[in-house]
Amino acid sequence: MAESAPMYGTRVSPITTEKLNDELALREALECQIARIASGCIKPSHVPRLEELADQVDNLIVQGTDYSMKNMQIHQEFHLELARLTGSALLLRELERSWRRHFMFFSWVSAKVWPSPPRWHRLLLEAILTGKADIAERAMRKHVLFGSKHQVKVLEKIQVDGQETP
Repeated sequence: MAESAPMYGTRVSPITTEKLNDELALREALECQIARIASGCIKPSHVPRLEELADQVDNLIVQGTDYSMKNMQIHQEFHLELARLTGSALLLRELERSWRRHFMFFSWVSAKVWPSPPRWHRLLLEAILTGKADIAERAMRKHVLFGSKHQVKVLEKIQVDGQETP
């Protein structure tokens, strides 16, 4: 992530525990609201595409496939497709921004060290497809927060060991 300061210019800012926690809180808020809204507006015609994306991500996880940028984009596309279905350009734009920052904050590390449970995205989709906003939100919160404690621990260890963070 870059930060700018008047008369100092722009630089890549270090990742701190505080920044990571802030990003996790923002992503949780965005994704949970998207799940709430999407749960009430998904049409039967949307379901095959959502199922296809959920299954693609889950298969990548089960196969232990390298979590390359291409594979991360498939994962991101599942979440962005849900955002598109809300009809909110602002939610979609902010989620895209959050995902760009999320890529920088350990997604690829987490996927290797703490793989998601089986059918992780399909189960999330099933919760959203109930049409019940509270169920959708709870499932999304669980989904977004998965691995976050581990990410904070990794960052703290890096900082304690005196290693530079990107």
